[in-house]
Amino acid sequence: MAAPTLSLHMDEGGAYFVHIAFADENGDAKAPETLNWTLTTKDGQTIINNRKEEDIPSPTASEDVVLNNADCAVLSGETASKIIRLFTVQGTYNSTLGNGLKLRGQCYIPLDNYPALPTS
Repeated sequence: MAAPTLSLHMDEGGAYFVHIAFADENGDAKAPETLNWTLTTKDGQTIINNRKEEDIPSPTASEDVVLNNADCAVLSGETASKIIRLFTVQGTYNSTLGNGLKLRGQCYIPLDNYPALPTS
């Protein structure tokens, strides 16, 4: 049901927007009942900026999540010019096929590391 979409790469220390759209089993726009998101390292092991299960109250069929500043930071020890972050969403929705159905989605976000422009 969830389909996160991405624009360009995330810039270190900048702002980034993740657009999430939801549809039911017929492809019709459908708002979830509950929704939250998490931002981690590529392997899902390290939470970025304490962004774990961030609630989206009263979610609609289309949501934009704003990532900014520390959400877009390069962690100590990360030296690659392109770093990958994992953005996940989860929640529940109701449909003609049942209530409280689980939804999950994920996308990988490339983060451009600017060593000549440190953010700290």
